[in-house]
Amino acid sequence: MNIKEKAANWWAERFEIDELRDQFRQALLKRIPDTDRWTLTSDYDPQGILLDAVRDVVECRGYLCSSDGILPYKTTLLLDDGRLMGKQGYGAPWEVVK
Repeated sequence: MNIKEKAANWWAERFEIDELRDQFRQALLKRIPDTDRWTLTSDYDPQGILLDAVRDVVECRGYLCSSDGILPYKTTLLLDDGRLMGKQGYGAPWEVVK
């Protein structure tokens, strides 16, 4: 499994709409860039690439706590020089995604 697939799976595990989970995984997989550094964040709202992938499968306004019922708050996944790291929750520690 490559980094993009690991990242899409990591976020799909956190996607809260079960029946759309696979569609979301596929939408995200198409959008994750082929670079060695990127960040996918959902603070109270999904941002950037993550927002676009969410909008591919469900309506999401992208502001005013629009992650509610879709993605967990304060969650980030980042790729930094080949190292995939994620955290979920305010002040949560970074963990290596395997």
